[in-house]
Amino acid sequence: MEGIKRYIHKSISGTNETTLVERDTQQDIDITGFTICNTHVTDSTYVDLYLKRTNQNFHIPGTDGNWDSIPDDVTILYIMKDLEITSNNTLVLEPREIDYNAKEFNLMMQLNDGSSSVDVIINFIKEKNGNIQR
Repeated sequence: MEGIKRYIHKSISGTNETTLVERDTQQDIDITGFTICNTHVTDSTYVDLYLKRTNQNFHIPGTDGNWDSIPDDVTILYIMKDLEITSNNTLVLEPREIDYNAKEFNLMMQLNDGSSSVDVIINFIKEKNGNIQR
C-alpha cells in the first residue's frame, strides 16, 4: 500500500514561539522532508528549532493551600539554536536530522527578531498502530 503523504505549510514571523507539529500520544510521524525559507528581503534570520514537552509534576497543596503551588516544568531539546539563514535562502534538513518521537514532544520554532519571516514546509507520513502507513 502506498503511503499517504501529509503536509504542513506555515508562514511564521516575529518572535513568538510556534508549534509546528503538535504532540499526539497515539501516533508518531515519519518526516520525509523539511524546509525553512527565509522570506525577508534583506536580513538574515536566526532560527531555533526544538522539541518541547511539559512534564506534569504531582501537585500537592502547599502551605498556602494552593494546589498549583508546584508548577509543571518543561523539557526543551534543541535541534538547532540561533542557526543563521541568510536573506532569500532556504535551509533543507534531512529526515534523519529531525527524526524524533512525536508521541512525546511538540516540534517548535522561534525566530530571533520581530521583523524576521520564514516559510516552513514539512512532509510526513503518520504512523498507525505502531507501523508507518505506507
